[in-house]
This record gives sequence, structure tokens and C-alpha cells, in this order.
Amino acid sequence: MQAKILDDIKKKLPILIDQATLLTEISMKDNAFIYHLDVKGIPVSVMNTHYWQENLKKAIQVQYCKNDDKMNIFKDFFTGGAVYNYFVDSKLIYTVTITPEECHKVN
Repeated sequence: MQAKILDDIKKKLPILIDQATLLTEISMKDNAFIYHLDVKGIPVSVMNTHYWQENLKKAIQVQYCKNDDKMNIFKDFFTGGAVYNYFVDSKLIYTVTITPEECHKVN
């Protein structure tokens, strides 16, 4: 089922997430869903700040930890969580990993 989910999403790529972020690739490793996100228009110096990274992680955590059917099914299939890799000009700038266990801390 994981492979089917990946294949279905890959057919829709690339997906514009917001004005600065484009989802270009997805994969899976150790039961974790991995996002490859290309960022444009945000300086690397900003992305490397603690403030930006903490706010991004909080926003991702809120989305990931939503208690709705779609996210619950996603978490059931990808028990290793989700890894968000942010790239600028093909260089990895920041990685956020969220696991289902972290949702218990939020909810």
C-alpha cells in the first residue's frame, strides 16, 4: 500500500506548496515518508536562523498531528513519520523529522 500511495503522489509532482516551496520528489525509508522540497525566494541566511526553523517545524507539526481521517491513515501507513528536506539550488539546507509520537506531546 505504501508503494501505491507513493506512485499516486508521484504522478502529481511537482506540487506548489506555497509561494516559495515546490514539492519535487517523494520517497520512503524506514517506514518514513520523505519530502524533497525546493525553496525559492527565501535567502539561505534566513532559512538557517533558529527562528525560521522553529516556526517551520511548529507549522509542520500542527499539520502532521491533525486528528483527521486523512492524516490518521497517512500515519498508519508511514509509522516512521515524515522527513521534510528543504533544498536551495540542489543543496540541502534544513531537515525536519516528525514522528507520530511527537503528536502526543502536542495534542
